[in-house]
Amino acid sequence: MKRRGLLISFIVICVIVLGIIFYLQMAQTDVLHISREDVTRIYIVDGNTGNVTDVEEKYFDKIYEALDNLKLSNKMKVDSTGWNKKVVICNDTNEEELVINTSTKIILSGYYYDIDSERGEKILNIINRLLQ
Repeated sequence: MKRRGLLISFIVICVIVLGIIFYLQMAQTDVLHISREDVTRIYIVDGNTGNVTDVEEKYFDKIYEALDNLKLSNKMKVDSTGWNKKVVICNDTNEEELVINTSTKIILSGYYYDIDSERGEKILNIINRLLQ
């Protein structure tokens, strides 16, 4: 009887620990891996037209902050190729692509993530203003 209680306790503790690890893994997904100080170029690609627009440096902070403050959830593997806007942030040696699929979905490193629709709309509005 004592063994059964220990086994059940062990299983419950393992489930709790695994749940915490899973939650922390999802909560720690960084959107940007290039620090703001290192950004040398930002450009936007329109998925409908293929047009590439370089962003003026005076707008770097606004775009960077909007993207860096995103909270990601519900990671799923990308299974389609269509997209709306792509933001590419570059430093001297690397570039990061963030695809805005809709106001509630982004693609980052080959995975779909859900984002808050209000923040997604804010990002799309900033991007659309820059593309005009």
